[in-house]
Amino acid sequence: MTSRITVVIPTFNLEEVACRTLATVLAQSSLPDEILVVDDGSTDRTLALLQDAICDAPAGLVRLLPGTHRGPGATRNRGIREAQGDWVAFLDGDDLWQPTKVERLRLAIAAYPEADIIAHDEFEVSLEGIRKHKLLHRYFDAQRPLLPQLYRGCFFSTSCIAVQTRTVREAGSFDETLGSAQDYDLWLRLARRWLLAAGSWEHS
Repeated sequence: MTSRITVVIPTFNLEEVACRTLATVLAQSSLPDEILVVDDGSTDRTLALLQDAICDAPAGLVRLLPGTHRGPGATRNRGIREAQGDWVAFLDGDDLWQPTKVERLRLAIAAYPEADIIAHDEFEVSLEGIRKHKLLHRYFDAQRPLLPQLYRGCFFSTSCIAVQTRTVREAGSFDETLGSAQDYDLWLRLARRWLLAAGSWEHS
């Protein structure tokens, strides 16, 4: 049975970029099964622009979930709670995905059925448009326990990680009481018990 993939996109006052982010998901060579755009109480035109963009998406594929301002952890957690897919793939509202991201994620899920977490490289693009390939997978040794490797330094990028939905829920999702590093905290908790598959493929 093919695993269902939910994409969770948190947004907050991203009127200039949020629709471009969503467009890179809608342009995937293999569409996800569900896209949840969770807005963290934007006060600009983010919601209105997203609502217009969703009109052009396949029926029922995208759900826009507006809310009050509670921070990125709470915003992502709402997406985790609402997700109907077997896997949750995170995409920050100002990041972009390569067109084959979801297709390659499906291949990785099939190739590593024992994995609970799948992560990959990324490109970092400067304000001047210079692209830097960040080889995040080089920091991971599959022959060693994940926790001590990750404890020395975070080599997970939020927009480059997918987690089984049941796994991230069991781990407690993001700690909403933390003012920062909510993602790193979750990755460390995941690393204590669950298995990672890491690859060299990348997103922008």
